[in-house]
Amino acid sequence: VNALQRSGGRGRALRCGRWLEPIELGHWEMAYGFLVFAAPLAVMGLPGAFSRYLEKYRQQGRLRLFLSRTAWWTFGLAVAAIALLAWRSDAVAAFVFGDATQARLAEVMSAALAIVIVHHFMEAVFAGLRMTLRIERSPDSGDRLSHQEFWPPLMRFAIWVWVTNLLTNTFSVIDRYMIVHCGVFSTDEALAQVGNYHTSHMVPVLLVSVANLVVGAMTPHLSHDWESGRRDAVADRLNLSLKLTGLAMLVGGAIVLAVCPLLFHYVFNDKYADGLAVLPWAVAACVWFSLLLVAQTYVWCAEQSRRAAGPLVLGIACNVTLNVVLLPSFGLLGALIATGVSTLIAFFAQLWVNRRLGMHIERSAALVGLAPLLLVFGATPALVGCCVVVPLAIGSGRFLTPTQRTSLVDAVRARLPGRFQSAQAAP
Repeated sequence: VNALQRSGGRGRALRCGRWLEPIELGHWEMAYGFLVFAAPLAVMGLPGAFSRYLEKYRQQGRLRLFLSRTAWWTFGLAVAAIALLAWRSDAVAAFVFGDATQARLAEVMSAALAIVIVHHFMEAVFAGLRMTLRIERSPDSGDRLSHQEFWPPLMRFAIWVWVTNLLTNTFSVIDRYMIVHCGVFSTDEALAQVGNYHTSHMVPVLLVSVANLVVGAMTPHLSHDWESGRRDAVADRLNLSLKLTGLAMLVGGAIVLAVCPLLFHYVFNDKYADGLAVLPWAVAACVWFSLLLVAQTYVWCAEQSRRAAGPLVLGIACNVTLNVVLLPSFGLLGALIATGVSTLIAFFAQLWVNRRLGMHIERSAALVGLAPLLLVFGATPALVGCCVVVPLAIGSGRFLTPTQRTSLVDAVRARLPGRFQSAQAAP
């Protein structure tokens, strides 16, 4: 399902890049980014609490009560947000597109926000119920629950989800708003540069999608070790994941750099030369963001999700500061450098937070965060660097500990067909 969703999204992005001119693609990117940013913001992150509380109320026989109250609350907040955006459509257009005359487009975008909110709400409901569907349905008890008992714990959790989503989404879109508002471009030039920015991330963002899948697959295992009291095992596995993810993303990034010129030539008809020029920094930034996602897993296991906020805030502050300094002189390249450097800083800040929470950070796991610097020099240096760095890392006795080597070999053997396992075990 995830693969189909990602493939559909990439196919849509490629079609937009082929059919639209840079300015039009810039409009589309800014509008889409605003919708993704505004949807959870408008409803105060309430659907994000469903994964935690929906099953609880189902077991209590109050699922209908939970869904009805949260649905009405979401509906009310959505109507208020859409009305506010439609009322001040000129201000919204100036904020999103850098041009108040685009008020009509802002009104259409505000209407589209309703669809995005409904989609997020239903997605959260079905995600929360996916395990429940395998269990015998609990009858509705019909018991009423006072609003004083219902809302405080739910909103305390939802507000923190809201803050986390706000920081993460801000971290993801801040560079585009800096291009629109802080660059030395006219309005049309700024939107054209946003279009180039978008094309530079079309393929590299797949690396982030892979990292999300990795995090989703390993988190249950790490949580099991954590709840079993094996905190050292969690740290050891996470160090191993950082090393392997870093090397795999380095190789993947080098391949992206080698293949993407063909994409820009044959699919985009050479319309986005500026996007191709900044591709190395876009790839490096996506690799660093992928490593940041993996590093954040430790705070989720430790149930210290608020500790993920600090590195994001630091990354946002660095991004804004560097954009103010670099954008006027280097244009789009300055924006990509600012994003890459700020993401690297956020990654190392997250490692520092993990260490403060008790995780032992191996030196090789930290150093692998510097490996993507090879990517910023282009395809050929990156491929040569991979041919040197990866064999040295795998062959070195210091990169993987004996425990990690054993775990890795066991994991590989467990996924081999039975006859190959027998052959490996035979003397």
